[in-house]
Amino acid sequence: MSAAQRALELRRDGDLAGAVAAFAVAADEARSDDPRVLAGVLCEWAETLTRLGDPLAGAARASEAVELLRTAAMIGDRAVANPEAARALLVLGTAELHGGDAGTGRLAAAADMARRAATALPTEANRALLATTLNHRSTQAQILGDLAEAVSCAEEAVNVRRELAAGAPGRFELQLASSLNNLGGAQYESGDTLAAAASVTEACDVLRRLFDRCVLLGEHTNELAAGNRLFDEADGALAGHGQRQKRVWKQHGVAERKNR
Repeated sequence: MSAAQRALELRRDGDLAGAVAAFAVAADEARSDDPRVLAGVLCEWAETLTRLGDPLAGAARASEAVELLRTAAMIGDRAVANPEAARALLVLGTAELHGGDAGTGRLAAAADMARRAATALPTEANRALLATTLNHRSTQAQILGDLAEAVSCAEEAVNVRRELAAGAPGRFELQLASSLNNLGGAQYESGDTLAAAASVTEACDVLRRLFDRCVLLGEHTNELAAGNRLFDEADGALAGHGQRQKRVWKQHGVAERKNR
């Protein structure tokens, strides 16, 4: 097993500190390889550092990946669409966002590159990357107060993940629920509480289907635990919208809805 494979295994098992150490070894091993290989390892390392709570170190590793790809003419005005560049810009933008710097254009650039890559080659992997990038871009736009952009990106992410979940529900329903919950938050912040209620309610419905299937199959996975956390968040969002949503539903002639 290579150091990179070991690092990914450690991360899957929740040992983020061990994964960080393994990715450092993997990066050293990959420095003589194709720059794209090293950039990929650096991105995984950066993502793990950010998840571990060190976004500044994550941004440093992701910046190195971006510069490698820029030197290889994979990032820049004349670069052709490629998922490696989108991924590197996404990881860097996410690290910067977690580090408190929401004003960079990395996530917008990542979304543009991911959209171009998914259009040129609409594989499942490229479309999944696009949806993830759009989710993060929507979050950034909310922080910056650009609510129209936040809603637009969140809607696009939901549409992509809805298509993916239709073909492979076991792999994409949790991600669809996450995008729906994110869309609901953007809609609520923009003042569209009726649409927000519908989005978050659908997120809860998707998660219930996921839970039912896992129980039926006897599966108890990390994904199920993540789904439980997301369900609590979405369920709490519905409760938090509370009375204001009921007034909006009444104004629109919608019967009061229960989320349980």
